[in-house]
Amino acid sequence: MKRIIVLFVIGVVFFAACSGSGGKGGTFTLTGIPPDYEGKYVILELEDDDWGGGWKSIDFSEQLVTITAVRIANGKVSVPLWVFEEGNGEIPKTKRYTGNHSLEVIVFITNNEKNQGMAPIKQREFRKVEFVDGSATKSWDAGR
Repeated sequence: MKRIIVLFVIGVVFFAACSGSGGKGGTFTLTGIPPDYEGKYVILELEDDDWGGGWKSIDFSEQLVTITAVRIANGKVSVPLWVFEEGNGEIPKTKRYTGNHSLEVIVFITNNEKNQGMAPIKQREFRKVEFVDGSATKSWDAGR
């Protein structure tokens, strides 16, 4: 459990240095989510920080970073995926993921939509998820 919380905190801190929302690109869709998590929120971590993650939007200012998670509805969630791109010594930017890779996906479920107080209440890992044109779908039961 310590590893999961550490990864989550590292991910949130790294995401804090980025900005991005909107745009066309891939999504990770998770189906068959148990009813206990209905109405909760999801962010993702993809393989490692070199790849990025999944969230609805992220806004950065010098005073405040706001990450918006995606809400679970009807036992399903579709999370937009983002990768980090280097700036010219500037704060890194994000762009939508559109690749074809096999990645590990870690799903973090939280009670809060925004990052203030966004402690994970559940995590689920999916190994070797095959992405095509940036998108993939998995069922809850396929994770661990």
